[in-house]
Amino acid sequence: MLSKDQKTYRDYLMLHFIDCNHDIQRTIIWVSHHFQNMQKYEYNVYQAYRELSSKEKNEVFAELIMLAGVGSDYDATKHKEYV
Repeated sequence: MLSKDQKTYRDYLMLHFIDCNHDIQRTIIWVSHHFQNMQKYEYNVYQAYRELSSKEKNEVFAELIMLAGVGSDYDATKHKEYV
């Protein structure tokens, strides 16, 4: 089961995953390139990210990959805990 911080980061990633046409590689690159924006405009996501260990971040990506298999069945707007 994911922690609250993991869920916050997962939902942030999932929204961008959808924006990147369900392409995990593009999502990772996009998030990496926009990390400073996360600090400025999505501070609660940034705080959650900073609290996560590498293992916990990997668990988030593992779930994202698993959810990628269901694609549009996942509605991240139902889980926007960081907004």
